[in-house]
Amino acid sequence: MPTRKKPAAKRKTAKRKTAKRKTAKRKTTKRKTTKRKTTKRKTTKRKTAKRKTAKRKTAKRKTAKRKTTKRKTTKRKTTKRKTSRKTPGSRAETVAWAARLMKKKRDISMTELKKLGKKDGHKVYPLILGLARKELGWGRPKKKATRRTTAPARPSGRRGPGRPRKAVDPTAAIHAVIARMRDLEREADALRKAIGRIADITRGM
Repeated sequence: MPTRKKPAAKRKTAKRKTAKRKTAKRKTTKRKTTKRKTTKRKTTKRKTAKRKTAKRKTAKRKTAKRKTTKRKTTKRKTTKRKTSRKTPGSRAETVAWAARLMKKKRDISMTELKKLGKKDGHKVYPLILGLARKELGWGRPKKKATRRTTAPARPSGRRGPGRPRKAVDPTAAIHAVIARMRDLEREADALRKAIGRIADITRGM
């Protein structure tokens, strides 16, 4: 039997279908490649983020170690300073020490004694200075007596500035009090009469 050839229109449609399938395959391959690239980028970003966090942690640990070492060194320095300070002597020793200095320099001040006492490990205060003076037999320094200026006495018989007092007659004062009492009695009588009238009016109503 002789084979029948397909018409030209059918051949064209078949070619178009194959071309469409090829383009669809290409698109799917492109999508897959883009997906792979995006996944690779995400993984690289995650790795870089992890590396950064690890670096930060190591940096924090290093700073914490440095701080601890600094604290230890400061503690050692403070302990050395504490040990280097001299223990303060007794009162008798400080008095004897102050007396020696005052004997050498009579006009020595309290501030100078305090500064020298800190160096030698003596606590100086005013009582020590007084005891040192007593030991040397100097005694307290005398204060200069200030003269008081006395005010001039007022002459007798004269009165100071201001209005002079009025001379009051006792009989006139008694008469004034009696007159005031009479006025008050009159006012009281007038008030009683007015109250009686008001009471009569209220009863009549």
